[in-house]
Amino acid sequence: MYFVHPQIKLNNLNKAISALISQPDVRAFTRKLFVYFPKKQIIFTDMGRSAFRIIIEKFKLENSEIIFPAYICDIFYPILKNYNIKPVFIDIDLKNFNIKSEDINKKISPKTKAILISHTYGFPFDLAGLRKTLGGKLLIIEDCAHS
Repeated sequence: MYFVHPQIKLNNLNKAISALISQPDVRAFTRKLFVYFPKKQIIFTDMGRSAFRIIIEKFKLENSEIIFPAYICDIFYPILKNYNIKPVFIDIDLKNFNIKSEDINKKISPKTKAILISHTYGFPFDLAGLRKTLGGKLLIIEDCAHS
């Protein structure tokens, strides 16, 4: 008895094996992504924490404060400590796990440089409303890992 994943048909087995062995065509993939994200810089990383480190360094967020939802993955804490970033937590709405928008302006201080928004469990955060609320005051970092 054996199991074949429904997406891997036996006649495509060579392609599946080849995909596991060969290097991906990053340039071709990047061109495809530019169709959906024109005029954006695309950086491939091995995991979210690597991407978060790149964001911190690229936008010079060291020694600052970042606003976070109170319900967030714990992978951020060692990174924040390493870059001397103070997390400022905002309570979440228990209906959708997104931060309570009405509390954002109360948490902004002169050291606050960014806000991390997490789209959790299929409940997207209202980014248009957030941009309107912030008026360009803070960098918005989107975490879609648990969306």
